[in-house]
Amino acid sequence: MRKICIFLSILAVVFTMQAQDGKLRVAVFDPSSSGTPIDEGTKVAVRELISSTFVNTGKYNIVERSLLQQIMKEQAFSNTDVVDDSQATQLGKLAGANKVVLSIITQVGERNMLSIKIIDVKTATIDQQKTKMVTSNDLLDVVELLTREVMGEQVSYQPTQSAQKQDKQKKSFSVKSLIPQKKGEKEPKQPKATKEKSATATTPAAVTPMQQSSGASIMSCGLEIMATDLPGKFKWNEARQMCPQGWRLPTSQELECLCDNEKHIGGFYGKQYWSNEAAPKKSDKAISRTLNNSKVKIESISSDCSCRCVR
Repeated sequence: MRKICIFLSILAVVFTMQAQDGKLRVAVFDPSSSGTPIDEGTKVAVRELISSTFVNTGKYNIVERSLLQQIMKEQAFSNTDVVDDSQATQLGKLAGANKVVLSIITQVGERNMLSIKIIDVKTATIDQQKTKMVTSNDLLDVVELLTREVMGEQVSYQPTQSAQKQDKQKKSFSVKSLIPQKKGEKEPKQPKATKEKSATATTPAAVTPMQQSSGASIMSCGLEIMATDLPGKFKWNEARQMCPQGWRLPTSQELECLCDNEKHIGGFYGKQYWSNEAAPKKSDKAISRTLNNSKVKIESISSDCSCRCVR
């Protein structure tokens, strides 16, 4: 009986607060995860970033965390329970909220998919939902922008600090700086597309899928592919270290797809290309592929082949 009285008192306070200022009340729940669990610090940071973004518009009040926890406790929830859409709607009603906000963080390879959605408590339907793929280092940098986008604002995603750092590394990338040159040894030959401009090869930045332009990357074979080959030819052990941070040589199957679609992809200047796979049971050989050839080839790792980086 005492618990019921306390719970009714909480609801009375909630509805009084709602009637006083006329602002929409929003209940923001901790982010849930799909797959790899989220650490407590990330949960708190994401929740507070979402909450502050709503508050700073001046149009919303946020349900106090203590009140939400009290209601969850009264409804036999623990603080660690994952709240789904229907449960969030129920709890939102009990907290006197007009809207509830749920966020999900899903790890996909080396990246995370952040999803934020607003649910209308009265109709139990999703008003808005937005998602964005980011690296783990950039996750917190995009929470506010994605929240504003969910609220219907037009936002522009500027390069994050880690993206700017990677871009800086890409711009400074050159074969000459990565391979020690022996005295009297000539520099690797540059592709025709970049030879006249500079001896330094610039790593392309990501663009819209299927878009291709000078200095840009394209999407094909389910991969993001550099617009051109790396300048020069390399032995296999060298080739595996040539791709800039975040890029790699393709697998043998991926290399087959690239070569089969060379006309669509473009930017191929060599004839023989390395994969990132060693030959089975042969430590001195690796798998490569010749353009206009339907089969992969087992090549000596001391051979010189061209390289095309993917991710």
